[in-house]
Amino acid sequence: MKFHAPQSRIIRRSNSIRSLTAAVLVLLLPSVSSISGATASLRSRSGFQHGARRVLQQQGAEEERLFVRFTSAATDSGHVQVWTIDIEGKLWTSQRKSGKAEWSRWKMDKSISDVLVGVVAAPVGEKELQVWAINDVGQVWTKAMTGKMQKKGNPKWTEWTKISSLGEEVAEFIASHSDDGLLENWAISLDGRVRGRDKKPEMSWSDWRTVDTMNEIITTLVVSPHVSNKQRMWALDASGRMLMSKRLPVSETDRPWSDWDQVEGVPEIFQFVAAPLSTGHMYLWGVDLNGDIWASGEESLDNGAPYSEWFMLQSPGEPSIHISAATLPDGKLQLWIVDQEGTSWSLWETEDGFSTWTNEWQAS
Repeated sequence: MKFHAPQSRIIRRSNSIRSLTAAVLVLLLPSVSSISGATASLRSRSGFQHGARRVLQQQGAEEERLFVRFTSAATDSGHVQVWTIDIEGKLWTSQRKSGKAEWSRWKMDKSISDVLVGVVAAPVGEKELQVWAINDVGQVWTKAMTGKMQKKGNPKWTEWTKISSLGEEVAEFIASHSDDGLLENWAISLDGRVRGRDKKPEMSWSDWRTVDTMNEIITTLVVSPHVSNKQRMWALDASGRMLMSKRLPVSETDRPWSDWDQVEGVPEIFQFVAAPLSTGHMYLWGVDLNGDIWASGEESLDNGAPYSEWFMLQSPGEPSIHISAATLPDGKLQLWIVDQEGTSWSLWETEDGFSTWTNEWQAS
C-alpha cells in the first residue's frame, strides 16, 4: 500500500452511519467536546463512561474491552509498547520485546484505579519509556521504566505519581522527544491555553511556561521530530483550523518556536498525528467527524517542501474515532486506529525507503 492515488481510497458511507459516528465521538473524546464549546464537561464521568457505553451498546457492540484512546512508543533497543483506554476508563497494555517477537496479550494495568480519559507515551533515553495518563477530573499521572527487568524478562516500572506542578485541570496532555534526548510535556487547559516544560538528559524538569498561541483556543496539539533536526508542532483551534510552528535554532533567537502559520486545505478533522516515514518525509494523519481517515505528506525532503493535498485512506470498514503512530526501532512507521466498535487496527511500513505498507489493516 502506497500513500498515493487517493481516489481509490475514498469510502462512501450512509448519512445514518456518519451521524452515529459523530454522536459516538462527542461522547468519547474530550477534544470533540471542547470544539463544541462544552469545556465544562470535558472531564465528565457520565459523558465519557456511561454515555459511551450506552451508544455503543445500541449498535450491538460487545462491552468487553472496547477501546477509545490509544498511544504507543518504542525504544532504540527494540521494545515496543502500546497502551489503550476502554470505555470504562481502564488502562490496558501490550508489548513486543523485539522486532521479530509476538505481541503479548492485552493486560489491564491494575496499578492505577482512576477513571482515565487520555494516555500518551514517549521514549526516555535509548532503553526506557515513560507514560502519562489523564483522569476524568483533569489530573495527570505518570510512571516510567526503572531500567531493571523482572524475572520473566518484562521491564520494571515505577509507581504512578501525580504531576502536582500543573496546578489546574487539563483537557489534553502531550509528550514529545527529540534526537538529542530532550523530553517535553505540553498541557492544554480547559480554556484552551497551552503550557510546556522540558527535561534534558540527567537533569530535572524545567518550570512550566506559557506557549504563545496567538490568543487562539487550542483543542489538540501534536509535536514530532523532523528530518531537518528541527521539530514541528501542529495544533487545532476551536474553529477547526490547523496551525503549524517549527523549532528555531537556539543560536538565532531566545524564542524556541516560530510564529504560527495556518495550514490551508485541511479536512474537518478533530484528532490527528504526525510522524516521519522511513524515507524521512513528514506525514500527517487525521480522523474527521464522519470517521474517515485522511493523510497529507511532504512532497520532497527539501527544507520547506510543500505538503500534498489531503487524501482519504481506506479504513478497515467501521468509522474510526482515534489514530496513533509510532516509529519502530528499525525506522519504519506503524499506525493504529480505533473504530467505533472499540476495535484497534494496525498498519505499518514493510520496506525501507519505499514507503510501502501492509496491504490491509490488521486487528490488534
